[in-house]
Amino acid sequence: MSAPGPPPPGGNYNRGPEFMALSWAEVSVASTFVSLRFYTRIKYSKKVYLDDWIILFTLILMIVSASLWTVYSLRDGGRHVYYLTPAQQSETTKFNWISQGPAIMAVGFGKISVGVFLLRILGPDDKWQRLTLYFVMITSFITASGALLVSYIQCSPVSKLWNPFEEGHCWAPDVQVDLALFFASYLTAMDFALATIPIWIVWNLHLSKNKKIGLAILLGCGSFSGVSAAIKTSKLPTLSARSDFTSITVTLLIWTGAEIFVTIVAACVPTLRPLFIDVAHSLGVSMRSSRKSRSSRMPYASGEEPKSLQLKDLSGVRSSTKPVPSRSSSQEAIFDYGSAPHHGDAKHESLKTFPIRQTTEWTVHNDHTHEQSKGGDWHAMSRGRSAEDTV
Repeated sequence: MSAPGPPPPGGNYNRGPEFMALSWAEVSVASTFVSLRFYTRIKYSKKVYLDDWIILFTLILMIVSASLWTVYSLRDGGRHVYYLTPAQQSETTKFNWISQGPAIMAVGFGKISVGVFLLRILGPDDKWQRLTLYFVMITSFITASGALLVSYIQCSPVSKLWNPFEEGHCWAPDVQVDLALFFASYLTAMDFALATIPIWIVWNLHLSKNKKIGLAILLGCGSFSGVSAAIKTSKLPTLSARSDFTSITVTLLIWTGAEIFVTIVAACVPTLRPLFIDVAHSLGVSMRSSRKSRSSRMPYASGEEPKSLQLKDLSGVRSSTKPVPSRSSSQEAIFDYGSAPHHGDAKHESLKTFPIRQTTEWTVHNDHTHEQSKGGDWHAMSRGRSAEDTV
């Protein structure tokens, strides 16, 4: 790994400190999103799901990778090989290769978490989507495991990866690069597949077109992870640059960390919707397209329309609840928490805290008119789906 000849362009510049700072900044933001995800689950759903634990495990793998990258940076891993002693070359290269293991598996488990989440929101008739998700999750795990295996079996003994003068043998660098490109390209395709499937899920719901588009975007945040993965994949050929391995691969490691970071954040964003709604209510902002429902625009006999007919202003109101049977006990509604207009309203608090499994019918009486408003735009879903708060 020595580099005889003229000094490399840029001189004795060390990219390690900036790489280390970026890695821990990403870890901090990702940890915040995962913490908010667990807070939201515990507060609103009263339970934590399998996809939450998987994304937490992904975060742990990210922290392990960042820790190894920190050691790599502190030992001059961001400098050109030309300026490193043989001992430094061996040490930094070792941490470079070791750090790739947890990073590769973090990419795989991030996709599995998204897949498990989407499985919970499928309806009983979404059979091909379910099969597709299982295919994506299983093959993503196999592909990530294959990439991990190839990284460490290309040399025998494995220590020859960072000590080229040790007895043993290694594959030609181009072989490992070609396999890495195949694995990374496949995982990138799976990112875009996971971003596309929600479109087919949402499009079957009885919602307005604008809400369908909004939900498809919310659930399809994985497309950003796909973009990061594609950029990282384009940097994989640098793995064959063994003459200046320490410096050239820093860009690859940066984009690997970015892919993990975007995957975690994108997986957490849809689950935080109930928290966003609560914050919006506390700020007096509505997250709906209109704060007036049909029941709040009921005309009087005189033809006048009240400015705001709010729930607390109604007198002579009778309510009755009728259970809506769910066709699938595992069916999860993902779309609405705390949608009542009054944050302190008792019914609003009930809707936030417990899964919504019923349709509420309000019958409003006054001296001049009688009108009924049934259900809610989030409760009547396609194919008999009940609205349950799980995101």
